[in-house]
Amino acid sequence: MDKGKGKGKGNGKGKGDDDDDDDDDDSDNGAGTGTGTGTGPGTGTGTGTGTGPGHGNGSGNGNGNGNGNGNGAPAADGASSGAGVSGSSGSSNGGVPPKRLASHNGAGVAAPTLVETEAEQCSANDRGDGYCDRKCNNAENNWDNGDCCPGTCISSRYACGYGGYECKKSDLATKPCLFLHGLGLKGPNSFSNQLPPGAREFGVKYYWADFAKELAGVCTSIIYNHHNTVDFGWQHKPLQDSYYAKALEVFNAGGVVFAHSMGNVILGGACLEQNKCSVRWYNVGGPTRGSNAANLQQSVPFIGNKAGKSLTHSYKGMMAAPAPWTDAISRTIAQKKLLKGLNCGISGYGSGGVVGAALSAAKWGAYCDFSIFRDCEHDVQADGLVGIEECARYTYVNKADNKRYWWHLSDGRGLTRRWWDTNFLYNGNHQDQTGSRGNHNGILNWYRAMARRG
Repeated sequence: MDKGKGKGKGNGKGKGDDDDDDDDDDSDNGAGTGTGTGTGPGTGTGTGTGTGPGHGNGSGNGNGNGNGNGNGAPAADGASSGAGVSGSSGSSNGGVPPKRLASHNGAGVAAPTLVETEAEQCSANDRGDGYCDRKCNNAENNWDNGDCCPGTCISSRYACGYGGYECKKSDLATKPCLFLHGLGLKGPNSFSNQLPPGAREFGVKYYWADFAKELAGVCTSIIYNHHNTVDFGWQHKPLQDSYYAKALEVFNAGGVVFAHSMGNVILGGACLEQNKCSVRWYNVGGPTRGSNAANLQQSVPFIGNKAGKSLTHSYKGMMAAPAPWTDAISRTIAQKKLLKGLNCGISGYGSGGVVGAALSAAKWGAYCDFSIFRDCEHDVQADGLVGIEECARYTYVNKADNKRYWWHLSDGRGLTRRWWDTNFLYNGNHQDQTGSRGNHNGILNWYRAMARRG
C-alpha cells in the first residue's frame, strides 16, 4: 500500500502532427505517457495523455488507492494530463504533508485509514517527529522516540496525536507519578490508582484528569490519594505524615509529585512543623500564603468544592490573614527549595460552565470585593480561589532596611505563559488546573512536559 502524496518523474514520449513545415519541436499536438517514483512522503506512478511538444518528460501524480491524477509534463511549455494509478494524498496541519494517511478516493472505498507499506524501513527522520510510526515503535528504535504515547510525544514536524497513538510498554516509562489532592474530599485516607471524585454538583466527575492515559509512556504507575480533607485541615499531623510518607517514597524512587491546592500547604506544613523537608514537588494552585477566598467562605459558604458549611474547618485553616503561618510556610518552601516548579491560574471563569461561573463569582467577591467598577476577570490574577501572590510569591524582611519585600516562590524565578516552562502562569481556573476539564489552554501539555522533566 502507498502512503503520502507521490510525485513521480519519468520518461514520456509524445508523438504529434507538426502544424508547420519546420523541423522544430514547438507546440505540437500529441500524446505522452509517463511513469515515475515519488519524491515526497509517498510513491506514485502515473500515465498521462494530452497536448504538448512531440518529445518530453512525463510525470505522474497519484491520488487515492487506485484512482489518481497523472500529469504528463513535457520538456517545453506544453502540459498534459491523464489518469494516474497508485499513490495517495491528504493534508495536515501547518502545511506539512500527511504521513501514511491513505485517502481512498475510489468508488465504494471506506473513509481514510492509517496504513503503512510493509517494505518501509524506520529512518532517523521518522523518529521524534510527533507522528507515531508503527515501524519505529520498538525497542530498537527507542519506541519512535516517544511519538506513540501521549505522555512522551512532543509535537515537532507533526502535531502529536495526528494519526493516532499506539502506546506500548516502553523503556521510556521509568518513574511513578503521584497526585495529591487539596481540600474538599472525604476519603478513607489511602492511596490507589483509582481517580478520586470531583465536585459533581458543579459537573466535575473526577478530581484529576485520567493521567493513566494522559501520561502513558512516562509513568510506570499513577497514584492518587483519597484523604479526608473536609474534617481535617493542613495542620492535622496524621494528614501531614501520610502525604509526606508517600511523597517521599515516590520521590526517592525517582518519581514525580504533583500537589494541588491545600496539598501544597500540607507538604509545606510537614516541613515547617515537623522538619520533614526531603521531598521536592510541583505546586499546582497551592495557596501557600493562605487564600482570600477562604476568608470570604466564612461568611459566604457557597464558595468551595462542596456546598454549605461542610468545609468550614478546613477553610478556616486556610485563611490568608492575620494567621501567622501565612508567610512562614511560603518562606520555608522557598528557603528549603522544595518546589521543582509551579502552576498558578489567573482566570476565574477559565473553561467555563457551571464551575467557571462559580469560581468567577468567588474571584469577584474574594479579590475584587464585589466591586461593579472593576473588570475583575481581566484586572486581577487569581484562579477563583487562589491569587497570584498567594500561589507564586512569598515575603521577607530585608535586615538592611527592615522593609518587607516580595520574592518568587520557586528558586526566585518568575512565571511565563509557556506551558513547557516549569513556572507556568496558566490562563485557567482552580479546577482547570487539575486537567479534569480537558487540555484547556495547554494544561495537560504542562503535566506531560513536567512529568518528562521529572
